[in-house]
Amino acid sequence: MSLEAPLLHTADRLAGRLGLFDRPLAPADLIVLARRRAGLSDFGGEPFEHALAVLVDSYNREAALSLFGRFAARWDVLRFLGNLLRLRAAEQSDPGILDQAIDRPIFITGLPRSGTTFLHSLLAEDPDNLAPLCWETIYPCPEKPGWRPTWP
Repeated sequence: MSLEAPLLHTADRLAGRLGLFDRPLAPADLIVLARRRAGLSDFGGEPFEHALAVLVDSYNREAALSLFGRFAARWDVLRFLGNLLRLRAAEQSDPGILDQAIDRPIFITGLPRSGTTFLHSLLAEDPDNLAPLCWETIYPCPEKPGWRPTWP
């Protein structure tokens, strides 16, 4: 057995004793934090609050998240909300974005180990195709122009 599993199990037990699992994730708190972090407040006109509430309720009641799982779920929700805020700000600063045509998009879907990564890489070799990099799907609207994540 690896060393990580006992460490994670110990962290979960300690978090439980400290009551960290007693405080559920709260959609309203996550929205406030995302707005503060992004320095933006307008999410746009598309309603998302109900869907967010259902997701967070599922995390809290059904998922039985570990300490790491709670951090990951919180990080994901904050990232999604921050992306939504930045995309809305980009739409407001350049309304023409919404008028840009996307002709004949290609979506690659498939089961693991079915060749989707190979096909994605192959299509990315054609300069007429725009194939997003992994980090671009995680952060579709960077905080600053030219920003790229740094990986350890």
